[in-house]
Amino acid sequence: MKKRKTFPKYGGNFAKPVRLSPRGKRQVSITPRIRKFVKNFKGENKLEIARKIVDSITRFKKVYLPEEKAKRLWCRRSADDVIKTKKVYIEKEAKMKAAMKVAGIGGCIDYTEAVTACVRAIGLPVLAVRAENHSFVKILCSNKVYIADPSMGRLRFREMTKMDKWAEDLLRKKGTYAEGASLAEIGLGSIKDFKKYSIQKKSVN
Repeated sequence: MKKRKTFPKYGGNFAKPVRLSPRGKRQVSITPRIRKFVKNFKGENKLEIARKIVDSITRFKKVYLPEEKAKRLWCRRSADDVIKTKKVYIEKEAKMKAAMKVAGIGGCIDYTEAVTACVRAIGLPVLAVRAENHSFVKILCSNKVYIADPSMGRLRFREMTKMDKWAEDLLRKKGTYAEGASLAEIGLGSIKDFKKYSIQKKSVN
């Protein structure tokens, strides 16, 4: 009898087949451009290649847009477009809003879609995550869960820590955490969904 594959506690959703809605396919389809992009990265194993991919995406140019334009484009780009342009869109007011403890558009959606498609293209299971007003990626490799978050500087690629697990548990209890095969699968498709998992579940419009 074939041994049933087990998954770590914080990687249980990796067991689900990758099923994408039409909107999810538009967000994170593995296109010829994405396959070509990931072929540029070599390594001793898939984890090393994934790390190099995330490092590369982290270096994409940050383009600062007026708030209204950033809102129109939020969650409307595709992984293919991010890889094509090598640009991540951020609203000009994001830093000012962060200082005032107000959520702004900081590029995490663009990063998440690009990393999701690219790492999935090399054969590793990936989940797109929304935690309150921030998005990042979880990767499964050798029965360990890794977090890929290009917006986190030196901590952009790491094995999930006790602190990460504690934070996930807390957010789940508050109903402000979700993960799935794409952002669309957890209900994110336009700016009206920005605060879907925020404590203050109101549109930013």
